[in-house]
Amino acid sequence: MKSKLICLLYCAAAAIAFLPRAEALPKNDLDRMLQGVTINTTFEECLQRLPDALYSDAELRETRPQADKPGALLIAHGTDPFLGVHAFANIGFQEEKVYELVTVWTGEKKDMEARCKRFLKALCKRHGEDFEKKSLFVYPDSEQEMAVAVWVWENEEAVSLAFYTPPSPDSTANNASLSFAQFKPDAEFLQDVFTKNPVPEEEARKAWEKMNKLIR
Repeated sequence: MKSKLICLLYCAAAAIAFLPRAEALPKNDLDRMLQGVTINTTFEECLQRLPDALYSDAELRETRPQADKPGALLIAHGTDPFLGVHAFANIGFQEEKVYELVTVWTGEKKDMEARCKRFLKALCKRHGEDFEKKSLFVYPDSEQEMAVAVWVWENEEAVSLAFYTPPSPDSTANNASLSFAQFKPDAEFLQDVFTKNPVPEEEARKAWEKMNKLIR
């Protein structure tokens, strides 16, 4: 069974918007949203860094998260403090530590394309310039399936992915998204998208041609 968080890589779910508490200015723009939370951050530390986080489970949404009751967390913004658009993040835990994290920013296509360069700059500042260029399919196993360019950072603790998803071909809303996700290196999702269902070389090349035009 695929994780609920992984499904968020393919479509943006509705989320509750709220105002974040005033915090000291983070060293990195991405952490205006995530406040330094990453793979292996403990549940208790997440609550300290993200005091306005909610439980992701809709049935627990009105219950204030408690350190002794770990569970997937949701943070959401109608206008986020990084890119200034609707955004949400879901954070999953195993043994009270983050094991997967998915953050999605959504907006009009032209607005999201204009933010691609800033998005990549913040990621490189947070994770370094040494990334690998890969590709994966969004809207998989559907008529809207398409290949997108993916920046990939990997170390012993985590694999970090970032990519831009244009509107699906049959979309009338013209909404696009920017996604950032982290997984454990042995995560099944990584095997699914890069090994079991790889993007053909020519499609990957075209996806990167489109991306390079947006960030040049």
